[in-house]
Amino acid sequence: MQRISGVLLVLISVTGMAQEPPPQILQAFREQFPNQKVLAWSNDSRYDYEGDLNEGFYTEDVDHESTDAQKAQILKNDHGYTPYRPYDWQDSIGKTYPPQNFEAPSQYWADFVLDGVSMSAKFKADGTFVIAIGTVTKLPKKVTEAVQKAFSGQDFSIRGDMEKVIVPSSATDIYRIFVWVRHQRRHVLKINGNGKIISNTFK
Repeated sequence: MQRISGVLLVLISVTGMAQEPPPQILQAFREQFPNQKVLAWSNDSRYDYEGDLNEGFYTEDVDHESTDAQKAQILKNDHGYTPYRPYDWQDSIGKTYPPQNFEAPSQYWADFVLDGVSMSAKFKADGTFVIAIGTVTKLPKKVTEAVQKAFSGQDFSIRGDMEKVIVPSSATDIYRIFVWVRHQRRHVLKINGNGKIISNTFK
């Protein structure tokens, strides 16, 4: 079997983070969600990695059982199959493939649980809080009553995911739901925690 050789430059996105984000991001999270614990951080930083797979990897008779081939973890993207290497990955002979052309994160995401709801909060690189989104299984009473009033006398049902959204511009949580009315198109409603309908659009 022919061994894999050559050099291939691959651009990949790194969304996982083992380490904590910068202090301004941590501070922003603590201020927005006091006493809440972050389960995982992620960001949109990007690297170029050097690989040892040549273009013939996809057509040649190669050893897919080798240590290097296993570590390469071939994944499919929009342009075909490309090799993926984790940060500072080393091959079987100890060669390290450092990142190239690092692009610093422009946004950070924090995964956490708030009042029993799994949430993801987005922050800009300077620490500005943008939005937090989670999926709920039950709507607050005021929100439910607002829906019933808006579609009174009609045959309707709430279907699909019900989202809880937190944004700086609203003093209360916002709920985004899908309402199906018989013989009509689907309604997309945004309702705040006080039961006020912010928007009602069709899809």
